Amino acid sequence: MSDVTARGAAALVQLVRSGNAARQAAAAHELGRLSGASPANQAVVLAAGGAPALVQLLHSRSDQVQAEACYALAMLAGDARGCAAVAAAGAIPPLGRLLHTTSSDGVLSEAATALAMLTGVSDNAASAAEVAATNCVPRALQLLRDSSDGMQRPMALLLSGLSSCSDACADEIAALGGVPLLVQRLGSSDARVQTHSAHILSSLVRTEAHAAALVESGGIPALAHLLGSISAAAVCSAALALDGLMSYNGYSSAVAVAAGGCVARIVRLLRRSNEEV
Repeated sequence: MSDVTARGAAALVQLVRSGNAARQAAAAHELGRLSGASPANQAVVLAAGGAPALVQLLHSRSDQVQAEACYALAMLAGDARGCAAVAAAGAIPPLGRLLHTTSSDGVLSEAATALAMLTGVSDNAASAAEVAATNCVPRALQLLRDSSDGMQRPMALLLSGLSSCSDACADEIAALGGVPLLVQRLGSSDARVQTHSAHILSSLVRTEAHAAALVESGGIPALAHLLGSISAAAVCSAALALDGLMSYNGYSSAVAVAAGGCVARIVRLLRRSNEEV
């Protein structure tokens, strides 16, 4: 970990504002790396005007510059203070535009990650509404459906952040056919895609109609299977979705969960936890 001084941050911001494309990309990457290293660094970069300078790079003609700017903004948005500063700098509209217009997989992935950080980290309903206004939910669902695991991961992360802090976004995901797709993605070979998909479903099952769609799509056996994952995060997200299904949807859902093979897996998890303790 390295610390950045006010003078060092100002010099990097100056390069972002006036350097050539190669220097802008390098300076943006360094601002992102430093911001992600510690809250103190993040505060120094923000005080140096890093957020608005990086937002301007989102309009660059260079894919590399755009990708590094997205990365740096995601790192700056690592907590509620950073999220507020990045959103106030006007980052959300151009990030949403990149999600629709870029032909670069690198830019697409980094833009989705930055948008996810602006919603999920601070659980900010206002930011979620602004992100959703960029029409990113249909685009993220399309890429979650049609792209490779590497691209599915940031899209699932984005949808997870939106669904957790906005009921309207959760409803939009479900209305666009998201529930069967998410159940399918519970079987992904990527543990993070599994984790994010289960987390999205845990938000959706708070509504009875969405819970019914999950059951009809085979979601309970898929979640039960995920309880046996070697990924602790995937197990927790699956358990959260099953708990929400029972908590919000009454006795019939509890019966369906029991019939779906979840009880035996939960008992095994409890035994394993006791043995580890």
